[in-house]
Parts: sequence; C-alpha cells; structure tokens
Amino acid sequence: MAANFDQVSELEPFKMMWKIRVKIIRLWRQYSAKGGETIEMALLDYSGDKIHATVKKVLVSHFEPFLKEGESRIFQTFSLTHSSDIIGQVVEVSDVEIVFINGKNTERISCVLRNEE
Repeated sequence: MAANFDQVSELEPFKMMWKIRVKIIRLWRQYSAKGGETIEMALLDYSGDKIHATVKKVLVSHFEPFLKEGESRIFQTFSLTHSSDIIGQVVEVSDVEIVFINGKNTERISCVLRNEE
C-alpha cells in the first residue's frame, strides 16, 4: 500500500501532483491579521516523516468537516511553500499560568528557544 503514495521526504515545491497518506497528529485553528482564520496541522507519514500543513481562510469551511486530529487522510494535488518558521531547540518551559486577557482567563506557557543555526 505504501508504494502508491509519495513520502513526505520526497516532496518538492516545484510540483503539485503529489499523493500522500498521513495521520493528523495535531490540528488547531489559528488567526492572523494577514491570513485570517486558518486550520494548521502537523502531519505524519508511514515512514515517520512530519510536515506542517495549512488550510487557508477561503477553504476552511470546505475542509473542516473532513479533518480530525488522530485520523489518517489522503492529500493529493497540493502546493508547497518554503517555510520561514524559526527552527530551534526548546531549552526551558514554564508551568501553565492563568492570565487575564481581553476580559477572560487564558492559559499561557512561556518557552525559551535556542537557535540551532
């Protein structure tokens, strides 16, 4: 079965005709002023390789019913973009704090990252 699917490690940004089978190991909604509300996912393929995926604002209502954390899905015909995320090592994590923000209690964790470059 694995031979019918591309591996995450094989993905390249110049091509759109990919077919991967992955497990959604983490799923969350995110809001930014630039991109609006998106669905963010951490995906894991059968080889153990991981990749981050984003469902853009205009497609959230279409794809949301089909995306559940812990379930496997097949994704095909998609594009890749170069990530500008900061890559580092977490060296310290605080305990969960309850802080009052915008009129409600919110959980917060502070992290210290070490640059890996």
